[in-house]
Amino acid sequence: MTPTSAQHRRMHVLWRFAGVTDRADRLALTSAIVRRHLTTSNDLEEWEAAGVIRYMQRMDDRGELFGRAQAWLARYRAVVS
Repeated sequence: MTPTSAQHRRMHVLWRFAGVTDRADRLALTSAIVRRHLTTSNDLEEWEAAGVIRYMQRMDDRGELFGRAQAWLARYRAVVS
């Protein structure tokens, strides 16, 4: 089953907190979190979306979400460039 609309909304809020506004960047990071390639967030299973949300929420609660997301993206872009 695909993520619920509430899960989609929550993931987008968390991505904004992380400073990740580019769709390709969001998919790359989400793919890294679930450890499989995604072409769309609808490729996620509902339970995977719940895990992504929990993971990102924990980082946000510790004040690490923005910094860690940006650092990962910098490393990712250096490899794919």
